[in-house]
Amino acid sequence: MTAIQLPGVEVITTSGVDVLSSSLVETEGLTACNHEEADTRVFIHVKHASARDLKKVLIRTVDTDVVVLAIAYARKLELQELWIAFGVGNHFRYLPIHKITTSLIQQQCEALLFFHAVTGCDTVSYFAGKVKRSASQAWK
Repeated sequence: MTAIQLPGVEVITTSGVDVLSSSLVETEGLTACNHEEADTRVFIHVKHASARDLKKVLIRTVDTDVVVLAIAYARKLELQELWIAFGVGNHFRYLPIHKITTSLIQQQCEALLFFHAVTGCDTVSYFAGKVKRSASQAWK
């Protein structure tokens, strides 16, 4: 493990089987991670932070898949706040995932994974001949 000095900030990242950290931390659960996609691997880190009693987490991404995963799993993590720093340039936003999930029931949060896969992912532009807006209205 290599230590990186950042005052007041803790950063933990994986690179292959290596774990890099801004402080000495227990890395159990991170080193055995076999998630090839960063979309899901980031939530191994969030779970690790939650297990260490950290209550506020910020994820930086430009990928809508990460936002959808965050909404789907936020309630299963023991966090007070889960934020997504999303987008670039004029489209950059901080998304309060913890607040978004309070406006949805658990079944909606979990169903969002399926809904996104068939309507909003990078390769599918519509749902069974319906435009996204119609599919969204049908889902509600």
